[in-house]
Amino acid sequence: MTIRKHKLLVTTLITVTLTLLLGALTPASAQTYSGAETCGMCHPAEYEAWSETPHANAAGIEVINETGTYYYVAANAHRIYTEEAFLASCRNCHVTGWDEDTQSWPEQDTDPEKFLGIQCEYCHGPYQPHSADNPAMTLDYSPDGCADCHNQPADLALSRHSQTLEDLMPLPYAGDSCLSCMSTEGFIGKEVTLETEGLESISCAACHDPHSIENHYQLR
Repeated sequence: MTIRKHKLLVTTLITVTLTLLLGALTPASAQTYSGAETCGMCHPAEYEAWSETPHANAAGIEVINETGTYYYVAANAHRIYTEEAFLASCRNCHVTGWDEDTQSWPEQDTDPEKFLGIQCEYCHGPYQPHSADNPAMTLDYSPDGCADCHNQPADLALSRHSQTLEDLMPLPYAGDSCLSCMSTEGFIGKEVTLETEGLESISCAACHDPHSIENHYQLR
């Protein structure tokens, strides 16, 4: 290896390391959104599957003309709203990266369609540099994120599904194998043990796959 190539390699490693550290240390509120296409560069299978789901097509621009901008909401119903009506009642659940302080979403003025719909960063948080060893992006299996737009989690809270881990953990015969039915992470096939931190009882994500429309209602 030449000295020039060696210096280039060292510089690249330092740059990548600093980028990962800064991404991990920067608060999510200070991060910028990148858009689903950016995520799709490294996660093509998830991106392709998600792009066919109702989440991906939850909103879009119907037309822009001299009378104003009109948005459609919910691909199947294809309801049309003026910009004023869309901002008043639809943006919380149909826009990714909505900012209550600025009352706008990323690139609203320059590329408004880029962040319409329920994209990756709506559930995983604003983009941060990450890797398999440094999964800086949010991975939340609780029903809280779903509850932002869906009323059903209120019913889940009243069911035994939401209490599976509370029921399991005190039992003297509780074992790691129980988690394939008693935790969301275990149910969807992740390797977990009773010592794994942050486990969720059976929640929305146990039965519904946000990345797939293979089955009705995105059931797994």
